Amino acid sequence: MPTHPARAPRIAFLALCLLGCGDDSTSSSSAAESTDAGGQAQDAAAASGKKPSPGRAAGKTDAGKPAQPDKKDEKAPEKDAGKPEVREGEQAVTLRFRAQVGDAAFACGRVYTDQGSTRKTITPRDLRMFIQDIALLDESGRDVPLELDTRDPWQTPDVALLDFEDSTGECLGSPETNHEVTGVVPKGKYVAVRFSHGIPEKLNHSDPKTFPPPLKAPGMSWNWLLGFRFLKLEMGTEAAPGGDVDVDGGTDPGSFSLHVGSTACAGSQSAGTITCGKPNRSRVELKNFDVDKSEIVLDVSDLLSGSDLSTTVECHSGTPSCEPMFKALGVDYATGKPTSSPTAYRLE
Repeated sequence: MPTHPARAPRIAFLALCLLGCGDDSTSSSSAAESTDAGGQAQDAAAASGKKPSPGRAAGKTDAGKPAQPDKKDEKAPEKDAGKPEVREGEQAVTLRFRAQVGDAAFACGRVYTDQGSTRKTITPRDLRMFIQDIALLDESGRDVPLELDTRDPWQTPDVALLDFEDSTGECLGSPETNHEVTGVVPKGKYVAVRFSHGIPEKLNHSDPKTFPPPLKAPGMSWNWLLGFRFLKLEMGTEAAPGGDVDVDGGTDPGSFSLHVGSTACAGSQSAGTITCGKPNRSRVELKNFDVDKSEIVLDVSDLLSGSDLSTTVECHSGTPSCEPMFKALGVDYATGKPTSSPTAYRLE
């Protein structure tokens, strides 16, 4: 019997399906695999800091297949938007800092014996500090300011935060650490480095909540009148007679705290008239500096050498217990002005 004209397209379609059509689950699976491949490619691109090739979806070619890595992108990674452009005639600089306890590396969870004037045992709880006014000195003695990178959460163009604690042991901070300061200077031969502990005065008495990191760092500010803690060192020590070591970092018979910041402050925050009789900012200058090799070392053992650690030591920049530590940092305790002979720092 002749085929009905209206059935011919349907028969042809069925024949084609027998040869090549899949069911709905196969089509859905293929689409899911394509989507998953695209997602993996996007994850890989995000991890490497690369963007998909212009004009196509992340992780796919125009045909919907997983994209191959773009070799051009591999050779030319995206520039960090936070870094100052290194212009002709300039050079990038990384200042490397290290905290030591005598000859041993400073590390949370470690125990250090024979410390302070009474040769006691200590263990770290916190060590962080703000650095400002950083400059390199050339052979003529001229200081050249280091133009700081914006490096979240550690640097703004005005200040950098060094963080040597990693939240292990008795340390109660965060796991992240930062041991370097980065920026650019004009090309030249530099033979010394200079910096201060502190926050620029224009920022020191404002609300930390209004600022970007690192000025929002927990535990690094007092109040709007006194401003920021420029340097914070806390240790657990051997208990004084009758006491126990308390790991909460508070005032207890087995605690040591050094909080350096401005004191003798007065004025109005809203009027912008706050001044501090004792700025307590150091001025550290280290000679024989090699920009490519030198490490700037803060020696905690030297810092503690004049302190009696057989009793609680709580220095909040306004008690006599601060005096030997201020001297080691290069600050005159009586005036709050920098001295020329800090002993707690050296180059290696």
